[in-house]
Amino acid sequence: PKDYWARATQADLRLLDDEQEKVVKAYRNAIAVADADWFVLDSSRQQLCVLRDLGFRSDVVAAAIAVFDQELARLTPQWQPKRVFLFSGHMIDKPDRAEARFPPAMEPLVKQAIAQKLDELAIASEDFAISSAACGGDLIFVEACLARGVQVEMRIPFDEPSFLQKSVSFAGESWQQRFRAAKNNPLAKLVFMPERLGPVPDHLNAYMRNNRWMLYAALAYGPEKVRFVSLWDGKKGDGPGGTEDMVNTVRNYSGEAHILDATKMLN
Repeated sequence: PKDYWARATQADLRLLDDEQEKVVKAYRNAIAVADADWFVLDSSRQQLCVLRDLGFRSDVVAAAIAVFDQELARLTPQWQPKRVFLFSGHMIDKPDRAEARFPPAMEPLVKQAIAQKLDELAIASEDFAISSAACGGDLIFVEACLARGVQVEMRIPFDEPSFLQKSVSFAGESWQQRFRAAKNNPLAKLVFMPERLGPVPDHLNAYMRNNRWMLYAALAYGPEKVRFVSLWDGKKGDGPGGTEDMVNTVRNYSGEAHILDATKMLN
């Protein structure tokens, strides 16, 4: 009942052959639960404009567009960043890791490499950043962005307690404190995949799903705006959904990738 896209889809179905009055009512019912989300409303309006341009049920479509025009006129357009910085990188090594990849002692080099790359790309407050929030590369990237006045969206694949257990707590209390500090920064927003996308289907891996969720969120601003930065050793990960998966996914869908070689820092 409170799902905008479910209601909007119901209205789209009515648009196929129902009376104009019922179509308009259905779209108003969807807008009622949109929570003033400019992006979703504009997205629906753009779909209607495609039907208008195709000449499909012109009068009914025009009436539906008018409903969205009226609502969007009340809202401030969503802020559009100049560029979107997307990050994926290795976590701090777990104590029982057989082969070193990102030992704690390597953190100063990682911080320096990420900072230098962001400065080289001239990241600024008019940009936007998307990352997960695991101990290691993710949080270092998030901290560097926040220090430069950049808004950051931290997207995680589980609820907060589960994520902390799987991806933060093992590295020690200091990383938990850094996670909390980033989460509480006014420039940061913590977003939970289960709340936005629902439970992970049995045939999908949560980390791979989170990677694609972050990438698609970045691409939604325009592929030409995306700048992908990654801390990667160039090797296969310990399991599905790691940094290698994200690098390959970005290379398949988007162009500009900046890889920070973790192997050189280790050596």
